[in-house]
Amino acid sequence: TRGEITPALIHHNLGDQDDVALVCLTAAYLHDIGHVTHRSFHELISSLMVKELIYPKLKKIYPVTAKRIQLLSHIQHAIFAHAMDIACLTPEAGFVTIADGLDMTQGRSRKPYDLGKVDIHSISALSITEVEILKGTKKKPIRLNIHMISEAGVFQVEEVFLPKLRSSGLADEVEINTLVNGKPIALSQVLRMYKKF
Repeated sequence: TRGEITPALIHHNLGDQDDVALVCLTAAYLHDIGHVTHRSFHELISSLMVKELIYPKLKKIYPVTAKRIQLLSHIQHAIFAHAMDIACLTPEAGFVTIADGLDMTQGRSRKPYDLGKVDIHSISALSITEVEILKGTKKKPIRLNIHMISEAGVFQVEEVFLPKLRSSGLADEVEINTLVNGKPIALSQVLRMYKKF
């Protein structure tokens, strides 16, 4: 419908809102478990590891095998597709990918920074104070307000979040507002400022 994003499970009559929540939450919580093996290809490793963790639990909730397999495949896809170079084929996967990309506020970088890791990733993440996810308009149903204390936070938006948004399949549904100390600033303005140097 106009102004809303219909999850694939509902659109294809494969499940209800509870099933969508199960897919999104499970994928969101477990999307990085493959890091225990290696950062490289962790998205693929995570999507494979999740089967052993989740399938026994799905058996307790869903008596029909076909339903369990459908939900597991949606969970695995949402986990695998959070890689920047993998296209999300469902809105559920897009939600997880966007959420992962928005995990960029100060708390995420505080520990590495305190331990001496001072690079553009830690400095830019320290610049971001808050990410608000709000209901948008009919044209763009998701509105994001990304608050930062300096323009350094633009690196996180440009280099970490935007590639994930592009692969989410939901880029046309999202409005992004960046604010530096409460003042709106266009990403293109900041990029032009940095190109001068």
